[in-house]
Amino acid sequence: MASMTLVAVLIILSWKSRWRWFVVIIGTLFVLIIGWTRLYLGVHYPSDVLAGWMVALGWTVGVSLLINPHPVRRKYQ
Repeated sequence: MASMTLVAVLIILSWKSRWRWFVVIIGTLFVLIIGWTRLYLGVHYPSDVLAGWMVALGWTVGVSLLINPHPVRRKYQ
């Protein structure tokens, strides 16, 4: 859950920057590798890993919406 929360926060913070896709790609690889090691070592079932990811995403998006409930949209010209 911690790795998914970290990556989700980094993606939210960098979404309007030019580093967006770098963070998305590296973060996705990071989270998948952490999840795979949990399965490989036998410390979690696949459902545990998926549930942890979903809870972490829900928590991160929920807190993000509490902090900034009405994000301002830019009009591109």
